Amino acid sequence: MNDAEQQIDEIALNDNLVPSNGNRPQTQHEFSLPPADGGKDAWLVLAGCTVIEGVVWSLPYSFGVFQDYYSKSEELKGDRSNIALIGTLGLGILYLGSPINLLLHRRWPQHRLKFLISGLLISSLSLTAASFATRVWQLILTQGILYAVGSGMMSYPTMIFLDQWFVRRKGLAFGIAWASTNFWGVAAPFFVSWSLKHFSFRTTLRIWVILTVILATPLIPFIRPRVPAATGAQFRKINLNFAISAPFLPLQVGSLLEGFGYFLPGIFLPSYARSLGLSTTIATVGVGLINTGNFFGCIVIGYLVDRWHVTDVIMLCTVGGTLSVALL
Repeated sequence: MNDAEQQIDEIALNDNLVPSNGNRPQTQHEFSLPPADGGKDAWLVLAGCTVIEGVVWSLPYSFGVFQDYYSKSEELKGDRSNIALIGTLGLGILYLGSPINLLLHRRWPQHRLKFLISGLLISSLSLTAASFATRVWQLILTQGILYAVGSGMMSYPTMIFLDQWFVRRKGLAFGIAWASTNFWGVAAPFFVSWSLKHFSFRTTLRIWVILTVILATPLIPFIRPRVPAATGAQFRKINLNFAISAPFLPLQVGSLLEGFGYFLPGIFLPSYARSLGLSTTIATVGVGLINTGNFFGCIVIGYLVDRWHVTDVIMLCTVGGTLSVALL
């Protein structure tokens, strides 16, 4: 075990294994940790996290296809001007719910797997309920809000466990896990488009629920923490001084501005293609190509983060993104 890995293990132990009375573990042997960055357990956790992340994020990333269908569907009654809220609320809650989810997992680390299973149940039930919707507001509540809440409960435990199992290859591991969202995002628009064309959104959502349960359930037993959480562990308050630090503020502003444009292509590209008179197939291919680029980008960036300084990688991404917009 190298110095970096040993240091992170000590931090993880201190954060997860401090009993409520403040006493430290008596022996290091008692809390011996399995090896990080390799071995059967680490790769099984990565495989499980990859599948979970894929099923969680691929549906929101493919919402542009649903939006195009909903805007023309005769199955929905009433005002349809708020259809875009289904996708934007779903993605927004998944992202903005991060601090709340992470706070809950930090407060009750021994219940992280229960959060994951509960999230699978909530997201599955929400999509099942969405398949019976007759109005847009019902889809906003189910496919938008409730699905995002359940999916967030599924996603964040996997990220916490993955962080524990990989140290030297952390960037690559997270890159692979996040790339899976785009791998599924390449296939999902074509499946959704085909299913909506041959069946209906009701059948499509029910099929999605079945696939999610079949893919995710067998892998849950392999998604487990590397660092055991002590029952009754003392909750440490989070120091938020970093939020007013000089490095954080410009980074946060940059991330906020970048986020304004990040989701627009995937959500509105199908509708834009239809306004140009292009076929649904062309619009679906466009969404698939975006996710294909993101798939390779996540893996490459994750690989580089393990080898380059993080600011160099951020600069590379910034220059690449700026040039892509400027050359349009």
